[in-house]
Amino acid sequence: MKGTEDEQIQKGSEYSQHQRFFKLALRVGIVVLVALVIVAGFLAARTLGFGAFAPSHTSTGTPIPGSNLFYIQASPPWGRVSVDGQVLKQVPDSGTGKPLQLSQGTHLVEWSAPPFLMQRCTVIVPSQAVADSCTGGGTNTVQPEPGAWTITFSESLDTLPNVQRSMLVQATQSLLNSFQATTIVQPGERFVNLQASQHIDMASQPLEATESFQLDTNPNSSSLCASFVLGMSCEANSDCHLLCDPIYDVPISQAGIKGWDVYVVMRTSWTYTTMNGQLIARSQPDGSDSGGTEYLLLLFITWDGANWHVTSKPGTDGQSVYIAPLNPVDPPCVVAQYKTQGDRMFSVVNPGNTAQTVNWHFVTGSNPAQGCLAVATLPSTNPVTPTSSRLAGAYCLYRFGVLLAANNLAHRYWPQLPMADAYEQDLASHLATLIASQ
Repeated sequence: MKGTEDEQIQKGSEYSQHQRFFKLALRVGIVVLVALVIVAGFLAARTLGFGAFAPSHTSTGTPIPGSNLFYIQASPPWGRVSVDGQVLKQVPDSGTGKPLQLSQGTHLVEWSAPPFLMQRCTVIVPSQAVADSCTGGGTNTVQPEPGAWTITFSESLDTLPNVQRSMLVQATQSLLNSFQATTIVQPGERFVNLQASQHIDMASQPLEATESFQLDTNPNSSSLCASFVLGMSCEANSDCHLLCDPIYDVPISQAGIKGWDVYVVMRTSWTYTTMNGQLIARSQPDGSDSGGTEYLLLLFITWDGANWHVTSKPGTDGQSVYIAPLNPVDPPCVVAQYKTQGDRMFSVVNPGNTAQTVNWHFVTGSNPAQGCLAVATLPSTNPVTPTSSRLAGAYCLYRFGVLLAANNLAHRYWPQLPMADAYEQDLASHLATLIASQ
């Protein structure tokens, strides 16, 4: 009997030990789980954008360096930034080297660029993050930079009231319509026709060719989209179907700049008929691919308080932050620019077995449908003017969706290109003379 009681006491003791061990393990597990959640939350706050940062409410301990310092970048540049209701006289962008210093607590940062809708972000200092309260429908991000945070506000068609959005789309399409033109395909000339062998046809008689340009503002478009700019795509920063900022190496919120530099998405098409109006091919792409590729076009937009003004030329007198190396072109030269400047095969040549980088310049005439001349020159060591250097370059004529070598130098650099005939070479020489007037 006694042995039975001793066995029960021993079992009870073992059970209590197991119970205490289980409770201890449970407590340790909870502590570890909480630590993991805190670490994961901190890492997410450091890496996520678009106002999705979770705030840190802990103000004890040593603040992280730069947790109270902020740069602000905003586009279009005619807007105003205010902090806690006070308008900043100068936007503290990273180009000034002096970030905005905020006191401990919660602050409201607002971005207003009429007629766009206002955007807001709540900032908590000392901050490892920004509260999930960035509003306004635009692209507003907060990213960690060396020694400070950068808040970026960017507009698009989505942040315009419906009436203003329609007005801006109409003004942009009107610009594209102004480049629509008709010219003649001479017998023996090549032109894109998707029904022909390898999508390239040859005219057996004179044809009327009409070039058209169409703005695409559909973010759900299934068309391919291309840009010659390295690192720039139709989805860069935001969807460029709704307008997007170029990738510049300088702040886009420079004081005094009134113009808005944006990329739009457009497609180019050709329609060919006989001289008596018989349809040969309708809505052919400006290139021999059958994917219906669209292209990014750099435009310059201003708002005068009542109307939108859109141009393909960079503004002057503080109207634009345009940077020359981007080499903006008119719509008829967009595809030529992509086919040459964006293709490595055309970016480097080897005269004398020495690889040299090619500089490109693009020009079109008073009748844009006649074609775009792409002039390639090598970095010159001769004391000649830039215009003279470009005139002496290799001529590539982009006409009816076909890239041609339009002089002997171009054919020597790129022998795979079809050689332009005498008519096309004369046309290229005429377009080259227009460079002097630019």
